[in-house]
Amino acid sequence: MKLFDVFNEKETENGDKAYKSTRNKYLDTLFASNYYRRNPDKIPEFLDKNSEFDKWYARFMRDPRQNGNGARTLGQNLMLQTNIEPYDVLVSGRADDIFNMGYKLYRYNKYSKGGKYWEFIYGMLTRANEVQGAGTPLEKMMLYNIKKWLPRIAGKRSNLKRMKARAFRDCFNLTSKQYNSLLKGIDTTESILSRKEKVTDYEKVPSLAILRHQTEFKKDEMYLKYMDEVSKGNAKINTGAMNVYDICKNYHRNKITSMEADVLFRNLPKANLGKMIAIVDNSASMKKNKCQLKARAIGHYIAKNTSYMNNHIITFSSRPALLELGKSYEADMNVLNSFKDISNTNFGRVMELLEKVTQDVPDWIVVLSDMEFDIGSSCSKDKAMKTLRKLNPNLKLVWWNLSERGITSPETDKYQNIFMGGFNPKLLELLKLGFNGEAFIKEAVENYKQHIISSLYK
Repeated sequence: MKLFDVFNEKETENGDKAYKSTRNKYLDTLFASNYYRRNPDKIPEFLDKNSEFDKWYARFMRDPRQNGNGARTLGQNLMLQTNIEPYDVLVSGRADDIFNMGYKLYRYNKYSKGGKYWEFIYGMLTRANEVQGAGTPLEKMMLYNIKKWLPRIAGKRSNLKRMKARAFRDCFNLTSKQYNSLLKGIDTTESILSRKEKVTDYEKVPSLAILRHQTEFKKDEMYLKYMDEVSKGNAKINTGAMNVYDICKNYHRNKITSMEADVLFRNLPKANLGKMIAIVDNSASMKKNKCQLKARAIGHYIAKNTSYMNNHIITFSSRPALLELGKSYEADMNVLNSFKDISNTNFGRVMELLEKVTQDVPDWIVVLSDMEFDIGSSCSKDKAMKTLRKLNPNLKLVWWNLSERGITSPETDKYQNIFMGGFNPKLLELLKLGFNGEAFIKEAVENYKQHIISSLYK
């Protein structure tokens, strides 16, 4: 055993054998993306600004659309590490990413004026008339994005957003009036509602805005008719940046109806996940730390898009159960909510039961958990996998980490399994038989790169 391996060992909160790292920085960061969402000061600096792969990895981690991971703060930090150009930041994220990255440079060195990131924003805003009149479609999109997402000095903004806006204003010697005037001229959903006007074309409203403004929209008869048309397949809904957890949490908070949840879920991009089944941790720590709904949302998507035991999901605490889902979003959530056992985190018991399977073994088992398994779980997992791989040599585990309070890896990459984080289960479609964790992250980044290139230059 090497020195690093000695110091890499740890125990879960419940005494099981575990590790601090997968021994691969790219996998570690993807695996811990939910943790870094809550702990941005712990984000490691390991990317090389001269590496093309590292630049695309950073962009992949940030992009919230179907080909990316969608980690906002983590993505901003990684893109800053690789010194990505503002144009590329905007393609993979939003204008406030550029703004926040510039603010970090400003905080580090106030004489930098936010470096090339704030210079880019200021240049676009001062060229606004030129861009709007004779700019390319991409330039016009970029200007719209900048005006939409940049913080205002006035209005209902957090103190931090106002502070950032004032810093930008002062760097370029602008008055508050001049700064705010640069941001005018964009008719966003928010600006329309702030003027007490009604939205006239709901097909152009981003899905996250539909979730955000439910209270206002439900007062509009046009919106109700629109959702009815979407449910019938006669109208489109823009689900580009929405993920499965966005739907799940809004449904459980009673912000959207069962019908709306059905419509939104059915309009998410479908995936061909092959022979895959999800195992959802239902322990008390998952519920206490707000991971339970996230695990259920991802597991639910897998159950609906798998060719193995379609519409089924395994959940566990002390007593594992195979649950059959229903035919609507409401029915599915009722089934998942019916599993009340939150006593402990006995993943080993799940593996003991799976070891008894003697035919039709899946290719992929996706474990959705905070990874704080009970003592003995690791041993049961190793034993079960040896047995199951005799029936299906291709069988792999996908460890999907949802913890926001710590980083615990149930194994290292030497086991050739997959490590995941975030809320985008469509990425599982990239899995191939014979994959390991390192190969998967390379495939995911390359797939993302090709998607961006083809969408920009097709």
